[in-house]
Amino acid sequence: MTEHHPANVTEVSVVLVSPNPIDPQSIRPEALSNAGIVPANWGATGGISTPPVVQTLYQNGFVIQIEGSQGNRCSFQEIIGGALRDTYEVHAIARRYLDATKLVAYEALGVNWSLEVAVENPSIWIREKLLGNAPYFSDFHPTSVEVAKELEFAICNLNFNGENGHIVMACNYHFQLEHSSPDVIISALDSWRQCQEHLTSELLPQL
Repeated sequence: MTEHHPANVTEVSVVLVSPNPIDPQSIRPEALSNAGIVPANWGATGGISTPPVVQTLYQNGFVIQIEGSQGNRCSFQEIIGGALRDTYEVHAIARRYLDATKLVAYEALGVNWSLEVAVENPSIWIREKLLGNAPYFSDFHPTSVEVAKELEFAICNLNFNGENGHIVMACNYHFQLEHSSPDVIISALDSWRQCQEHLTSELLPQL
């Protein structure tokens, strides 16, 4: 298959992982607004407050939540729907949250994109694109594939899932940051443009 399929970006997110539980009060709408992390004119529409998930949801679809078996993962999710952008709300908000929680230890950070690609037969697409179309795989009908590659600046994890008429690609750039200073963690977040450049120049042309 050499046909190129345009990708629809559905979501961009940032995930912070701490070795310790993260205070769920830190993502209450009032706390986020008072600290200047989220714009004051954003209206919160509720969310979830049941361990192991605590969530704040905004009218524009933006989600901030704390999850994980130890409540040690804080994620920021921005709904997109369309092409890649030059700037995103999610990175600025995650950066302000990091600035406000410098006393919290973080051991990993993920910068993520979710994309959809329309294809006629997802199973054949996965087999031919990702498994090399070798004769050995001719009778296989894969619905998902996971791959990973270590880059100079991060580990790139890709998950491809075939659904009705399209491929969903989850692209995660993982930064391992144990014992890192707040400035190092913020610098990793600020490298999201480098991540998107890799996504644009190396990954999307292969679709």
